[in-house]
Amino acid sequence: MKKLHIQIIILFAVLITIGITIIQAYWFNMAFNIRQKQVESGINTALQQVAWKMWAYNDHPIPDENPVQPISQNYFVVQFNDEINVPLLETLLVNEFKKRNIKTDLEYAVYNCESEQLIYGDYLNLDDRPQATKKIGKWPSYGDSDYYFGVHFPNMSGYVFSNMQLWLYSSIIMLLLFLFFAFVLIVLFRQKRFTEIQKDFINTISHEFKTPLTTIGLSADVLLKPGIEENTSKLTNYAGIIKEESDRLKQLTTRALDLNSIDQSHFKLQTEYIQPIEIIRAVVRQNKQEIETCSANVDIVSETTIKPIKADPLHLSGVIGNLLINALKHNQKQPRVIFSLREQKKWMEISCTDNGLGIPKKERKKIFEKYYRIEQHRKLLKEGLGLGLHYVRRIVTLHGGSIELSNNPYGGTTFSIKLPYHE
Repeated sequence: MKKLHIQIIILFAVLITIGITIIQAYWFNMAFNIRQKQVESGINTALQQVAWKMWAYNDHPIPDENPVQPISQNYFVVQFNDEINVPLLETLLVNEFKKRNIKTDLEYAVYNCESEQLIYGDYLNLDDRPQATKKIGKWPSYGDSDYYFGVHFPNMSGYVFSNMQLWLYSSIIMLLLFLFFAFVLIVLFRQKRFTEIQKDFINTISHEFKTPLTTIGLSADVLLKPGIEENTSKLTNYAGIIKEESDRLKQLTTRALDLNSIDQSHFKLQTEYIQPIEIIRAVVRQNKQEIETCSANVDIVSETTIKPIKADPLHLSGVIGNLLINALKHNQKQPRVIFSLREQKKWMEISCTDNGLGIPKKERKKIFEKYYRIEQHRKLLKEGLGLGLHYVRRIVTLHGGSIELSNNPYGGTTFSIKLPYHE
């Protein structure tokens, strides 16, 4: 399937998921409002019954108008216009709400004509669960009526939600499905990217192996020709080519195996106290031929006194060597490489600065990943397995250090390695 088709399918899937989520939220909100109105209607009816029964108890005529006035979604006032029997009021409140299966806590207050203010009555727990008492504080007065009582529901929203379990469960399921879908997308994108990187690695390593194998094959054909043993110089030349290319194959294989070994959890460094400047000098000497081939300038800048650090000399040489070879290869002009050493209180900082192609900002976090190769470098240079910088970061991390990179203002890149001093 083409990349564009996959992107279109993913886009439609995302839009459909977002659309379903929006619709679910809309219907949930509507269901909440409907359920809240049903609860408010039940409360209104229950309070009417309380008022009518209290009027009947007082032999007071029942008025035609509804005595219940909703002040807010969780606060109701009942105009009674007669003396209020508080114990009877409390009993009727409990009975009428339980009769209608309205199991939410409430508190009530009765208007006192003498003090001309609402006097707190009590907190009634109707759901038979232990609850901390939550008083409304100062109760607001209502109109000019001499006899009325107010009822407040402190947990109204929570009660409405608790009566919408089906909607809540369906919404949670939708949220989990949405999160699962997002997780699947992330995994697919990562897998797709890893597949592309792996494919590029296979193509690159095939190219790396094909060239020396072809050269070895051609050289072997020449050596198999009759009479070649009489031409000593030709025999020596082609034998040298075979040796050189076989060494190259061995180096490629060793690099891949070494990287696999350092990724194992049981891998351990063979550390000793060393002078990092001596390691850098040795690496520069070992790569003298490559440096001269591209007419590069390699300088080492160091403070006068640098304390030894505890490190693995073999693998630290590999780190410096990888940075040097990368600086030489990824350059379209005469390479210039500067290694600088700086001593800090707890760290030794080794920097490698070059004047090469640089690294695009969007790819800086990816270059330390296994098999990853920078797009620009991959187009310009067929060599490289995408293993070098992964090896560098792994070794630095095993030493307890860190590595950072930045692009230079006038081109090129600086890699800064910090290795800790071990007292």
